[in-house]
Amino acid sequence: LPVELREANGWGDDWAASRLLNECFDGSPLFYYSSLRAPGLNANVFFRPVKAPVVVVAVQTDGKVVGVAQVMQARLTDRTGVGSGRIVAYVQSVAVAPGLRRRGIGLQVVRWCEALAEEWCAAGDIEEAWLALALQNGAARRLYDSIGYEVVGEQLGNYLMRKRLSGTVSSGTSDDGAAAVAAAAAVRAAAAV
Repeated sequence: LPVELREANGWGDDWAASRLLNECFDGSPLFYYSSLRAPGLNANVFFRPVKAPVVVVAVQTDGKVVGVAQVMQARLTDRTGVGSGRIVAYVQSVAVAPGLRRRGIGLQVVRWCEALAEEWCAAGDIEEAWLALALQNGAARRLYDSIGYEVVGEQLGNYLMRKRLSGTVSSGTSDDGAAAVAAAAAVRAAAAV
C-alpha cells in the first residue's frame, strides 16, 4: 500500500495520529495527543525522555493518517530489570489503522524510527533501540522478532525488547523509511536556522 512517511507536522498531524492511537488502543485522543509531544507527562515506568520525541506518520494519498510511531532518546529506569540508566532510542505508540494491517505500514514506520535511531547511534548518542510490547500482541511480536529485536525481559504485562544498532546511516535508496528520515532531518535543520 503506497503511503508517504514523514515527521508529523503540526497539530493536524498530531491530532490525526492521536485519533488513530485511540482507535487502536482505546483511551482518549487527548491522552494520546499529550503523550505524543510530552511523553514525560504520562506515567511510563520503563523510561524517562531526555530529548523531545519525534513522531512519524504514514499518510495515504488522500491525506489520511493510517500509521504512526514515536521515537525518542530516553533513559531506561530500574523497572526494565536490565539496562537501568542507559540512554537508548525508545520506540512506542506504533499503530496502523485496523483495516490496513498486514500490508507493511507498521514495518515502514518502525524502520523510519530505526533509521533516525541509527543517526543518533552514528553521532555517538545511543547504541540500542528499545520498546515495550503487550504480552498478548502476537502480531507485533512476530514483526519485531523478524527485524532483529530480542526479548530481554517481561515486566508489568509487557515484553521488553531491544535491538543493537550499527550506527550505519542508510543512503535512503531503499524502501525502509530512510529517505523520509533524510527529508525530515532537512526540514528540522532548515527550521533551526
